[in-house]
Amino acid sequence: MVGGLKQTAAQILRAYDADFIVAQKGASDLSFSAVTEEEWQAVAARPDVERAIGALLHISRVGGNPYFMTVGIRPEDLAKSPPDLREGSLLSEGATDEIMLGDRAASNLNAGIGDTVTIGTQSFRVVGIYHAGNVWEDAGANAPLVAVQEIASKPGIVTVVYVKVKEGSDARASAQ
Repeated sequence: MVGGLKQTAAQILRAYDADFIVAQKGASDLSFSAVTEEEWQAVAARPDVERAIGALLHISRVGGNPYFMTVGIRPEDLAKSPPDLREGSLLSEGATDEIMLGDRAASNLNAGIGDTVTIGTQSFRVVGIYHAGNVWEDAGANAPLVAVQEIASKPGIVTVVYVKVKEGSDARASAQ
């Protein structure tokens, strides 16, 4: 069991081809981390950073799963490091009512392309089904960041920033 937890934690930390993540110092749990838009943009502006993808990890009950993880992410950022798309398409830029389901979530919810999935009080149209190769992503979803921020009542906030450093840069030094 401990090995599985360690593996899942490592997968969360390395998602989106990141070298490391930035989260709120002192947060008792990663899901409670709050990074402001200004902090995210400061990380992105560093000369040693290739890309900084902000994501809001939102856990809620969806279907029979009380721990369904919806990752709020800007569609243009998702396109920079997309999951293995099995059906459909990635999120459209500017869309606020689209969702991509992990293949396991699609199966558990019996949902396919064009179906509707409700997260909180918001309904989303399924546009894509992906396989990431890890449980937390495959059993969850990606939705537009602005929509997930609204559902979670966290405007201007992300939980983590996934950082990829420029080639030739030392990820450990950048993280410090």
